Order: sequence, then structure tokens, then C-alpha cells
Amino acid sequence: EDLFEGGEVFSSLKKVVLGKDVEKIGDAAFMANLNVEFEISEDNPYLTYENGLLKSKDNKVVYMATSEFEGAFIGSEELECLSMGAFIGSKVTKVVLPESVKYIPHYAFALCNNLTSVSFPGATSFGMLVVYYCSKLDTVELPVNIPLIPVEDEENIEIAMYAFASTASEGVTLKIIGSGAAPYYSFADYMNVVMGDG
Repeated sequence: EDLFEGGEVFSSLKKVVLGKDVEKIGDAAFMANLNVEFEISEDNPYLTYENGLLKSKDNKVVYMATSEFEGAFIGSEELECLSMGAFIGSKVTKVVLPESVKYIPHYAFALCNNLTSVSFPGATSFGMLVVYYCSKLDTVELPVNIPLIPVEDEENIEIAMYAFASTASEGVTLKIIGSGAAPYYSFADYMNVVMGDG
């Protein structure tokens, strides 16, 4: 059974009790509720809440980080996706996602004031404002083979232009990792670009 499919947002939740039959959480169901407390039935075989992260027990999905989560997030090899706004406003400091995560959703790491670097080696597409107003962000690592903006697709151009908008103050370094031809990226003019190891 899905909970809140359709992405309802409640800004003042204090506690959420999830029963044994709740299989997954709808996209952005509890987005920006950093102080919410989760209680999950011991009989629930699908979900877990540990160290400030609400996620699937098989580690394939991270639904959200609460105020309890602090520090680096190094995604496990099993991780396949993040919920929209999964880490919004959290105390995450560094993000390294596995190559299995292909889509970085809207607001995934927005308003994370302690975030200094993100690495998305398997990313093939982005939602809007992925790292919006992350004041300490200085490094963004993306794969060289990502077709971020198909020039013929105006809708994708518009979305991609805002994926990394307002990332931080001047001096953000965009590292293109891997080998091959450089893609066409649309990022802020103040970003420094480093190709490969160099």
C-alpha cells in the first residue's frame, strides 16, 4: 500500500506512525518536515528509519532525511532513487551517489547549508533546483556522458537550466568525470569547469 501518493506536504507534523502494510511513501510526502519523528511497525518488511533517514529496507530508495541526519551521505550500491526533496534543508555535508542512481529529483539537496560537495557519477537527468541555495557548495561532479540538455527539446532546456541554479556564491567547481566528449551543460557563468583528472 502506498502512503500519500501524489505528494502531499505537511509542514508541522510531529510524529508519523507507519503500520506493517505500508510498502512505500509517495514522492515528497513529508518533504521539509525535518523535525518529524517516525515510528515504524516492527512487522513492516518494507520500510526502516535509522540515523535520521527514512528509506526502504532493501536500500533501493531514500524517502527523506530528518534533523537527526548529519554528515556525509554515501549511497549504497543498492540505491536506485531518491524521493523529491529527500534531503531538503538537512545537515548533509557531502553526497556521493552510486552509478545506479540515474535521476536526481527536484529539490533533492536544496537549502542544505552544510553541503560542500556532490558527486552524481551515474546521473542521466535532473529535476529542478537540485542543489538550490546550498551556501557552502564548492564542488559538483557529473559524468561526461550525460546528455543534460538536448538542444532540440525546449522543455528539457528549461528544467536543466534550473537544476543547479543559485547553487552558492562564486567559485563552484564543476568536475566532469569519465572520458569522452564534453556535453553541453547550462550552469551559472561563475562555475569553474574541470574535465577528467585535470
